[in-house]
Amino acid sequence: MEVTNHTQGAFCFAELLTPDAELAKRFYGALFGWTSIDVAGSGGTYSLFQLRDKTVAGLRRSQDGAHRWVPFLKVESVDASTARVPALGGVLLSADGDGFGLARTATICDPGGGIVGLREATSHTGAELVDEPGSIWWIELLTREIPAVRMFYSNLAGWEVSEARFPHLENPYTVFKIGQESVAGAIEIERNWGTIPSRWQVLFAVE
Repeated sequence: MEVTNHTQGAFCFAELLTPDAELAKRFYGALFGWTSIDVAGSGGTYSLFQLRDKTVAGLRRSQDGAHRWVPFLKVESVDASTARVPALGGVLLSADGDGFGLARTATICDPGGGIVGLREATSHTGAELVDEPGSIWWIELLTREIPAVRMFYSNLAGWEVSEARFPHLENPYTVFKIGQESVAGAIEIERNWGTIPSRWQVLFAVE
């Protein structure tokens, strides 16, 4: 499905942060048929993944060895949103300025340890293709702090909370909504899962 505008407070984009951008380009090209274009002014440190000439995700070269997918929430003002984060129990990790003319962005950590981005579009709306093979289908949080993250995102992004039951999960699955639109999910990390870290994970549709 082609998208020209995203709901305020919902996820609008995702970036892969990795030290080996060339390996990522080859891997996702083979997996999803993605092509990539380097963004002007980035010096090769930032690229856009595309499918059928539509942007599906971003690729950012990390300098510290970090490797993870980071989903981005659409916000009206990065400055206004990041100013509220400490009082809500989160931590501001980075503010990346104008994002090479595409968007103003920041990265934060929620009270449960999940890392998420905030994105204020300037010239680029975000993902232009969603909900079809090779594009973002769903975004969900794995965390040990369900009550804290529910409160955090409800206050930061205006999300409402509902629950669903699935037989393979010990605890209820959290569904975050804006009005009638389901925008994200959260899974409570179960005791028998060991020491897996809290994280936001980006799920892509496949055939």
